[in-house]
Amino acid sequence: MGQMDKNEDGSSGSALAPRVSEEAIARLVDRFYAKVRSDPQLEYVIDNAIVGDWAGHLARMRAFWTAAIAPEGDSPKDPVDAHLRFDGMDRALLTRWIALFDETCSELFDEPLAASFRMKADQIAEKLRFAVSNKVQARTHSTP
Repeated sequence: MGQMDKNEDGSSGSALAPRVSEEAIARLVDRFYAKVRSDPQLEYVIDNAIVGDWAGHLARMRAFWTAAIAPEGDSPKDPVDAHLRFDGMDRALLTRWIALFDETCSELFDEPLAASFRMKADQIAEKLRFAVSNKVQARTHSTP
């Protein structure tokens, strides 16, 4: 398991929102998306959504997580609309997505930091599950 990044004063930060370096976020994003791209359930969805712009996507995800995990600062853009455009996104894929994210956090960070990332990811996943369920219901009710 990796070590949590230290604050400038040498402390580890609080259990709710430990400080984390941009390098640590880059490691998380890069490792997580490497797993997603090699996952038989997720690779089709993500490859079709990104369509070759991996450098741009990874940069956006690093910026998103930098804002999302910061104890203060800008709120990240809500990812729900972007994820709903993914062809084939459903609750099962979201569950797999979160499992890989949780696994990656646990591999890279000590528990307080991993828990901070997981808590934010779970909040996002809950919004996505709700949105995906509503999208499926809308399709069902609009079919003749």
